[in-house]
Amino acid sequence: MTSKISGITRRNILRVGLASLALPGTTIVNLACKPDQDKRASNTEGYPPDQSNMHDQNDDMGNTMKIQYLEIVTPDVDAACALYSQMYSVVFGKADQNLGGARTANPASGSYDFREVVPSQTNDRDEELDMIEILRKHPSKSANRIMLILGFAVFIPVYVYNIGLLKTMPFDMNEYASVISSFSAQSLRDLLQSVIQHGQLPTLRFVYILNIISTTALAVGLFALYTLIARKYKPGTRLSTISYWCPFAVLAIAFLDYLFSIVFLTTMGNSERIRDWHSFIICSTYVIRIVLLYFIFLWGIVAAGYFAVRAIKKKQAS
Repeated sequence: MTSKISGITRRNILRVGLASLALPGTTIVNLACKPDQDKRASNTEGYPPDQSNMHDQNDDMGNTMKIQYLEIVTPDVDAACALYSQMYSVVFGKADQNLGGARTANPASGSYDFREVVPSQTNDRDEELDMIEILRKHPSKSANRIMLILGFAVFIPVYVYNIGLLKTMPFDMNEYASVISSFSAQSLRDLLQSVIQHGQLPTLRFVYILNIISTTALAVGLFALYTLIARKYKPGTRLSTISYWCPFAVLAIAFLDYLFSIVFLTTMGNSERIRDWHSFIICSTYVIRIVLLYFIFLWGIVAAGYFAVRAIKKKQAS
């Protein structure tokens, strides 16, 4: 029994119990039940009274509530149904999509309806957060616009300056891109050795420090941009769902770039310190980052085309 209802916490059971008291109760709910006062008073030995001889005064008073309809809201429908099936000897049907995924049973005393709905408002800290739902409302539209402007205002000049510094290095950009995607520790060692021989190591370090700044600014700007784009799609559509993954892809790109820069910075002092695992981290983070960047930029083109077509159709309809 424990394995079947492991998903039901004591808090959920308490909620169910309170619900069954507040709503028309389970099978029969006895109100103000208490043992016969005379028999309880006659027990002078301090032992619990004989429950088999107890008489429920509510039976005489007619204080019973019979079920009409009871709906239990729970995040674990199967476990709840298993629990109530054993408690009340009822059989629940399969999930009915017409009822929002509810499983129902109809005993003689009424109807039990267990619906798979998680309350939208909860104070439980252990509830799983729906990040997409958070992004629909936060940050606000004005905050996103400020992030978009500031992000690109910082990124563009820093990135352009960084490219200028890289062009002063004893290698061209194509050779640099080839080396940091080669997965070869020896190629990285040769690149750094060339930089050291030309006295450009301090400049290369400064380039990667600026790279961390430009990456942060780009992440802020792209996160805001793709959040604004995602909110323009109709909620619940496939385009909307895919679009809300783009801000998370931006965060992944920033994380990979940080890891790339930090590992490279720690190995610059001595090129002989570069090992295979260093080259794997440097090269893999670079390749994955490029793939994710292509994805979000292509999705931006798709979004621009979609909104352009929608605007044209709207104009023609008017």
